[in-house]
Amino acid sequence: FFLGDLDRTVRLDLTCALARKGAETITVLDRNHPTQVVEETCSGPETAFTNRYWIEGKGRIRQSRQWLGESVGFLRLSDPS
Repeated sequence: FFLGDLDRTVRLDLTCALARKGAETITVLDRNHPTQVVEETCSGPETAFTNRYWIEGKGRIRQSRQWLGESVGFLRLSDPS
């Protein structure tokens, strides 16, 4: 769901698939973190996008790049702790 015209909630139906993309070491605040990269590819009648997650250790999402909508685009989040 997202906030559409006239400040009304709009449902967006998507089909998504996850795929492992291999190992990647990322740097967050000058600290290296070994991660596994997972991509989430989503598509629907009106849009398509790919989210990306860098997952460390026992499932901790160390960093992500997630689609927020046509007007905003993508947001990158990092966990420095």
